[in-house]
Amino acid sequence: MSKDEAMNVVNNMLSEHQTTMLVTHDKQGGLVSRPMTTQDPKKDGTIWFFVSSDGDVIDEVKANSQVNIAYAKEGNYVSVSGMASIVNDTEKKKELWYAELAKWFEGQSPESPDVVLIKVTADTARYWGENSGGSDKGKRDQAGGSGRIDY
Repeated sequence: MSKDEAMNVVNNMLSEHQTTMLVTHDKQGGLVSRPMTTQDPKKDGTIWFFVSSDGDVIDEVKANSQVNIAYAKEGNYVSVSGMASIVNDTEKKKELWYAELAKWFEGQSPESPDVVLIKVTADTARYWGENSGGSDKGKRDQAGGSGRIDY
């Protein structure tokens, strides 16, 4: 499978997985996971999340920007490692915003300084399709197989 085809497989998997576990490092260097909702993943490995500006994840990303994002759904798995940054760009927030977010952010809007974005720029992605461990190559290819992408 070419790199472009593998990137399409990963992007399709990310698009189908709305909830993920975002893993950061706490102040002591330990790992911290929390469920997050992915916003419009891009084929180039850029992944966005909305977060409250007072969330612990903000301090964790500022202290150590290396993160992992883990997805699992219906026999398909993706693990993305990359670097996170905090983005407070009102236009980008408006672009990614949808009405249900107002419930999560207690009536806030994308213009609010209390709502910020986490941008993850992927370094690598590993993926496994439903049948990637079996011996039936046709089924592995159809499900996406397994592989690694270096962005």
